[in-house]
Amino acid sequence: MGYIKLIKGPNAATAGELLVPADNVASVKDDGGEAIIKYFGGYELVLDFDGVSNQEDIVAILEAINKANGASGPAIPCTTPAIENLNGSTVRVWS
Repeated sequence: MGYIKLIKGPNAATAGELLVPADNVASVKDDGGEAIIKYFGGYELVLDFDGVSNQEDIVAILEAINKANGASGPAIPCTTPAIENLNGSTVRVWS
């Protein structure tokens, strides 16, 4: 399984990196400043960009996912224009 790696911004409650699965992705979209990655299987990962993500961020995430999909080894680094505002993530059932 491949992963992409996003580094949290300085305003995040906890510092560090997010490893995001790149396999079985159904869609990636911007939803009012959050990036939502939906996976086959009925769950989604919401990346909280503090309300400032846009289509450029979605394209950067998609490009990294395309590189990592089906790969093994280290996670593919992903830098988006709004990466400084990445506060964290939430996993939930498809909404």
